[in-house]
Amino acid sequence: MNTVKRQIEKKFSRAVDSYDGVAKVQKIAIDMALEVLDQNDLSVNRLLDLGSGTGLARQQLIRRFGRESYHAVDLSHAMLMHAQQQADCQINSICADIEQLPIRNNTVSLIFSTSTLQWCKNTSLLLIDLKRALTADGLFVFSTFGPNTLAELRYAFAQVDTEQHVQSFLSQSAIESALEQAGFEQIDLQSSDCVIEYAHPLQLLRDIKAAGASYHNSHTIGCYGKARFARMLANYPHAGISQDIFPATYEVIYGFARP
Repeated sequence: MNTVKRQIEKKFSRAVDSYDGVAKVQKIAIDMALEVLDQNDLSVNRLLDLGSGTGLARQQLIRRFGRESYHAVDLSHAMLMHAQQQADCQINSICADIEQLPIRNNTVSLIFSTSTLQWCKNTSLLLIDLKRALTADGLFVFSTFGPNTLAELRYAFAQVDTEQHVQSFLSQSAIESALEQAGFEQIDLQSSDCVIEYAHPLQLLRDIKAAGASYHNSHTIGCYGKARFARMLANYPHAGISQDIFPATYEVIYGFARP
């Protein structure tokens, strides 16, 4: 495991007890992916819940396809253990980096992934590997975040300096192109902006941290002094209807692809 992935694993492992309480947009992203899943008919012998975390999608997937077919895959052993403790039965679990997936060729009927692809260094190579693991009639259903995610936070930082402080995200067209290049043929993607409201921008940042995530990555600059940070907070936009509501936009890109 490289240094970046080790840092990601540590953050999510530390967030294991707080994750479910703050995973607001993650739960919305799961619901969107489940709706996509229900629009596709398929017979599932083996499914991977890729980046399964604390198991928020587990019950819904097991209800649809059965316990034996379900396999939770996550980088964080602590997350997998927490999910197992919350389950009422033994769960098939694989602790692994999804960019180094220990799965044989053509053995998975369904790959289900939400709020995970944005953590990958090379999405194109990941998608090639996912297609390799899928059966010929398999299905990849996912949701991830697009460029408009955290637009308000990006704006607030931009009022302070010209540095990149907020993580960038792939666009819907870039993801579709990567899927095509990976060899997926039937692709159907959609995008929707979801807005979470906060009483203060700091609450947003605390929720992001409590979910094991970060608004910046290794290519961006984080906090850089109290005075500048305070200026950023002062420039964070209010909701149009109230001076006491601070919106956080998440662009959720979701859909499916077949080999």
